[in-house]
Amino acid sequence: MRYLITCLLIVISSIVFSQNSILDSPEVKNSTIEFNGGKYNGYLIEFNASPDIVEEAIKERFKLQGIKPKETKSFMVYRNVVIPLIDPVKPMDAFIKVERKSRKEKEQTIVYFISANPGEIPEDKLKSDAASKSVGVTGIKKGDAFLTGLIPDVKQGVYNKDLADQQSQLKKEEKKLSGLLDDQADMEKKLKKLQSDLEFNKKAQERQSAEVEKMKTALNELVLKNPSKGGQ
Repeated sequence: MRYLITCLLIVISSIVFSQNSILDSPEVKNSTIEFNGGKYNGYLIEFNASPDIVEEAIKERFKLQGIKPKETKSFMVYRNVVIPLIDPVKPMDAFIKVERKSRKEKEQTIVYFISANPGEIPEDKLKSDAASKSVGVTGIKKGDAFLTGLIPDVKQGVYNKDLADQQSQLKKEEKKLSGLLDDQADMEKKLKKLQSDLEFNKKAQERQSAEVEKMKTALNELVLKNPSKGGQ
């Protein structure tokens, strides 16, 4: 039995390690990608990160060159740009789509990437059925290098988010602690006042008890002096 448990733990550990390795070093795959009525050869990669983080990492890469994307049909389109990881000199057009893997997998993101010579992929939507099936654009060589180059940026983005979330959570917990300390101070003040009131009440009871006994004694003396009973 102990041997079986040990084997099971080894298998589970291997699976977890394998999953972590995949997530730490995502693989770039060839893919046929649809854009604006056409189908093009491109690449895809899956990141263990939310779409917001991945999209921000991509935009920052181009922002360093002072370039903003044109949003077209859920794609970020960069035309006539230089991507050093692919070619440090030759300009190209880049088409990038970032989407959540599924509704349940909100922290898993797929990035689709098409690279082509400037103007090779038209601005207007393709209307021809034949053209929509295959445009014949093969993409620029080493296009996958761009996606691979995003891995450190995405990892940093995930780290920054985790750090910010942890700092935010810490502030919330510190605020709760501060509130509890303030409540304790208020309760201690109330307790001190209650203790003072209690002490005052005890002394008042003693005085009142003495007064009651005094009144009882006076009443008894008065009863004994009742003339009808021969009192003097």
